[in-house]
Amino acid sequence: MTDLEKNLEIKERHGKKLTSQSFRNLFDINSSENPEVVWKINGSNPRVLFVYHNDIEEGFIHPALAVLGGMMRDNNIESRLFDTSFMRDKNSPHAENVRELRERIGEERPSGYTFERRLVDLKEEFYKTVEEYRPDLIALTSTSYDFKPATEFILPTKKKFGIPVIVGGPHATVAPDRAIANDAIDIVCIGEGEKSLLNLIQNINQGRSVSNIPSLWVKDKWGRIHKNRVGRQIEEMDDLPLPNWDMFDERHRLRPFMGKVKNFGYWEISRGCPFSCSYCIQAALHEIPSEGGNESGRYKYHSAEEIVRRMKVYTEKYGSNHFQLIDENLPTMKKSELEKIADLFIKEIKRPFNMEFFTMSRPEYIIRKALDKNGFPITDRHGNQRYVSSGKAEILAAMGCKMVAMGAESGNEWLREHVLNRPMAQGRLEAASEILMENGIQVSLYNIIGFPFETREMMFDTIKQLWRIKPDRYSVRHMSPYPGTPIRDLCEEKGYIDKFYEDIPPQISKSSEGTKLIGGSKSFLHEPALNLPRKINRSEVVSKNPRTERYVTMEHPSLGEFIEHPSNEEQMRIRQLFGIYGFSPTEAMWKIIELAEDRGLAKGHKNLQDMVYQSFLRARSNRSEDEDSDRPDLNVREITYNDIIGLEKEETRFYLGRPRALLPLVELALGKGYASKIPGLQEYVRNVFKTDYEERIEKDLSLSEARNREDLSQIGATGIMMSSS
Repeated sequence: MTDLEKNLEIKERHGKKLTSQSFRNLFDINSSENPEVVWKINGSNPRVLFVYHNDIEEGFIHPALAVLGGMMRDNNIESRLFDTSFMRDKNSPHAENVRELRERIGEERPSGYTFERRLVDLKEEFYKTVEEYRPDLIALTSTSYDFKPATEFILPTKKKFGIPVIVGGPHATVAPDRAIANDAIDIVCIGEGEKSLLNLIQNINQGRSVSNIPSLWVKDKWGRIHKNRVGRQIEEMDDLPLPNWDMFDERHRLRPFMGKVKNFGYWEISRGCPFSCSYCIQAALHEIPSEGGNESGRYKYHSAEEIVRRMKVYTEKYGSNHFQLIDENLPTMKKSELEKIADLFIKEIKRPFNMEFFTMSRPEYIIRKALDKNGFPITDRHGNQRYVSSGKAEILAAMGCKMVAMGAESGNEWLREHVLNRPMAQGRLEAASEILMENGIQVSLYNIIGFPFETREMMFDTIKQLWRIKPDRYSVRHMSPYPGTPIRDLCEEKGYIDKFYEDIPPQISKSSEGTKLIGGSKSFLHEPALNLPRKINRSEVVSKNPRTERYVTMEHPSLGEFIEHPSNEEQMRIRQLFGIYGFSPTEAMWKIIELAEDRGLAKGHKNLQDMVYQSFLRARSNRSEDEDSDRPDLNVREITYNDIIGLEKEETRFYLGRPRALLPLVELALGKGYASKIPGLQEYVRNVFKTDYEERIEKDLSLSEARNREDLSQIGATGIMMSSS
């Protein structure tokens, strides 16, 4: 049974419903004629002001807004974009976005790349834009995290000018009741918005009522909500307009990739996902009914001829030399369909323009089970299933794919199946990564920590998975349970998050330990969103039976009467150390890395912890997640005899040749610094260096702390992939 079949079987045996009954009730709408709601336009030609609020992530050409902008362009409706990607709101608690954070902790900005955010008062900036442009409609797309801060700067201007505001996107789709309750919002769009937005602005232009447009919930001047069923979704992606890239700042296209500034093109070949992971809104989309049936989660894609035609037109116009394929699961399509796209892409795009691209996939589509001539599974000597390539990695490589990102999420099999609703046998991700690497495609892994019922040991299962694979890039985020998802229902039921968490404005707390955010709407990029209790009884480990809507106790793999969640502080430190643990050439060195945490011999010694962290940070070439730089270490010098004078020659071998950035740690082994004050620390560090050295000699590994391609055959080898030849 494939993982896809297993996932679908889980839904089947539980009555197919993964979301709560209260969520499904939101969309149980009887078709009826709503009272009229009419807005008048300010001039003869309607104008739409799109809003792209982005204060954390690096900017990019937002695919939904680009297509909506294309819809306006093709129907002769004027539009403009208010984009905050290159602004920093002086009133925001978030002083840094992802790019600025990575550069602060050591990532070097690639030559020729310019990224600066000007300091502004966002409310004033938006007011000036609206006052000058005078739109007839303000259209916002938003995630749950972005929704509160976006509506806060929109509200004063909306009140002043009385312009209707529509919101679409993930938050509006999975939490329409909460979205429309916001004072800044008049209209909510559920699901795909191309048809609904066009109907809306045309009705406004013609003075007709907007209260009966499919997919829209409309709030009138008395605060009454007029709901409509979700309309028929786009049946053929070829019917979508070409995206409007001209509405975006060109800096969204000139971005670094693998150490070089590229001219990006952003393309959406497909939409949808057949899976229903508990932490993803796809589980909710699968259960939102529409006039065309349950279409929201349907997987669909462009025809090969049309998507390649579009790519060629825009490559010639904008000079792209790198594509970002933003599909969640491009290789989901049948191999024959992918081959059709590949044949045309290679002929029309790759060869004439020397094009390369990045895309995403699930590991299930990169591999298939290895079977003998009688159709029986082939296993290794330990009984583990072996895998061969599905053939799709080879197709992607021929097309010019440079990197594939896959969702690792958790490395713990129990957590994946019982909490994430993402059953995947151990070894599949490793096998898929190995096949991609063998085809010259780099691998990026997305990791999440901080799930309910996740212990420290389970978090380290995820780190061990990273350690085995040694991807080219990785990211790690704190768990953020989006409204409407099954895992959000669980977290609300257990009191791990407030139902209206995203509506609570974040506040800045300053103390002797530094500045941090408290309250709701915190960024999962910076700190945990869940308030997980440190210790729970085993009987509190539950899952929902979707048929009965009741939570039932399930068996947790940990031993003992209680389950312990890492504290938020410990979780944040593990996130900082994630790549240092994961890219360490040996697990033996983890015992020294652990001195960067508030535990063991380092407990209570914050300066020691920070010294250990900084030493390893400087010793690694991949110091930060999602790094765009391909430069070597800042400190490439090695420890020499002059650095360790006085040691017996027999012992010097444990330290010679290691990065000089680790010298402060070597000095601990010599009894200096903190080792002279903390009993047992010197012997502890010395023994770890000795064990680490012996393991490296045995496996013929270098003494570097950087990712070493030559070492990959010795460490991280999965042993579960076999050649398809």
